[in-house]
Amino acid sequence: MPTPVKHFHSAMTGAPILNGTAGSLIAVLDACLTTGFGLQTASGVTVASGIATANFASGHSFEPDTIALFAGATPAGLNGEKRILTTSTNTVTFAVAGVADGAATGTITAKMAPAGWAKEFSGTNLAAYRASSVESTRMYLRVDDTSTTNGRVVGYEAMTDINTGTGPFPAATQISGGGWWPKANAANATARAWTLVADSKGFLLHIHTVSTGQGVSGSLWKFGDFASLKPGDAYACSLQCGSTDLATNTLGGGGVGHFEYCNSQTPQVGTYLPRSFTTLGGSVAGLHAPIEYFAGGVSGAANQPTAPASPNGPDNSQILSKKLIIENGVCRRGMERGLYVIPQNCHNAFNWRDKIDGQGVLAGRKLLAIKCGTPAGISSTGVVFIDITGPWE
Repeated sequence: MPTPVKHFHSAMTGAPILNGTAGSLIAVLDACLTTGFGLQTASGVTVASGIATANFASGHSFEPDTIALFAGATPAGLNGEKRILTTSTNTVTFAVAGVADGAATGTITAKMAPAGWAKEFSGTNLAAYRASSVESTRMYLRVDDTSTTNGRVVGYEAMTDINTGTGPFPAATQISGGGWWPKANAANATARAWTLVADSKGFLLHIHTVSTGQGVSGSLWKFGDFASLKPGDAYACSLQCGSTDLATNTLGGGGVGHFEYCNSQTPQVGTYLPRSFTTLGGSVAGLHAPIEYFAGGVSGAANQPTAPASPNGPDNSQILSKKLIIENGVCRRGMERGLYVIPQNCHNAFNWRDKIDGQGVLAGRKLLAIKCGTPAGISSTGVVFIDITGPWE
């Protein structure tokens, strides 16, 4: 049975390299969304009391809570997507209910399972991706990765080839040439830190454009469906992007499109929707804002004027807030899925890729810490959490 959420990052063995060269962003998106990566042949798989242990002679890409795709095993119950429970240098374990104890046979392979998206069209350093879920809006994301330090991105309602589409968001009149996803602060082959978390309807992408202190900061971008307040909303899709080149930006702050920036009084820009909730017209320049009160600042940062201490004294809690998707002056359109921002000064308490156990309504879920605040920052300024267990709805 497919698992609802997959997560990937640049520190995994065999992960594609994001850098300041043309095509590196598409390499990351291909590997995470459509193909997977880190293919290995297991030297053996054994089952005992419903737990399978797979051995790999030359290591593997997996971590606890990642999703592996196994194939070629007999019995067949060992094949398919499996959530990894534990790992060592050369072994992983996963649950296999109903599979008899004993050793498996066959040429057994495993790789990081992709999110199951389709790459509908392609060209030289060009790609168009589409979500797999028939319950999604199934909008297209066109990525122009012909440049070195930035990718240019546009959503489309429909496409017929890599260069032809209708219903673009943002429209050319909003951002000429498409929105900006920064890759690297310089045009070189040095690896940059990235994180991608996806389900079958959308994904969140974190990129840190400098090689210094990898993962200590960065910016958060997004494409895919949000949870609309309108039943049957066929246009409940958004693209989060910059309106200009941010690859060398070290200041952060509002008004530039970062998804991690939060202000309750001044909802932030960078969110583009294919249409209004009325379905009339074309691309809408939407806004995003947290549900919990933020006076203005990066999620988890110290510079929020009203940020309480972390954990919160009366109940010892970490306060997590979803984000609203807003049509400016018109309506609350819906909420972002899977992402949680924090109105507390807690960024120094977490490192990139730390995991915490969800509590309350998030009990039974793992939340992944993503450091953020500015694309090219070299010190900790903020943190968000992303649900890596799911489902996001």
